[in-house]
Amino acid sequence: MSSKISRETFIRSIADLLRKAEIELPDDVVDLLRKAEAGEESHVAKSQLQAILKNIEIAKKHGVPMCQDTGIMIFFAELGTEFQPGFDLETAIKEAVILATAEIPLRPNAVDP
Repeated sequence: MSSKISRETFIRSIADLLRKAEIELPDDVVDLLRKAEAGEESHVAKSQLQAILKNIEIAKKHGVPMCQDTGIMIFFAELGTEFQPGFDLETAIKEAVILATAEIPLRPNAVDP
């Protein structure tokens, strides 16, 4: 049985995953950052961890990226033998990054450095 997904659904799904990656951190990571901040003795390091935690909070509350440097996107795709998308995956992924750059927003150099 072959799996089908529309090109538009694929692009939207990738853009939504990029949004989630830029705006949310898993709770266990946030908990470890809080633990590190609480145990930090260096004033400079403590203030940096506090800034990171504040950025995480703002990102979640306002739906914006945690950091202004949203990075360069790199994709690794593993496809099952039954998956036949019917469209060019590389082109669709590039379009998803362009869409995410406009919507989230990501830094434009993620599309064309």
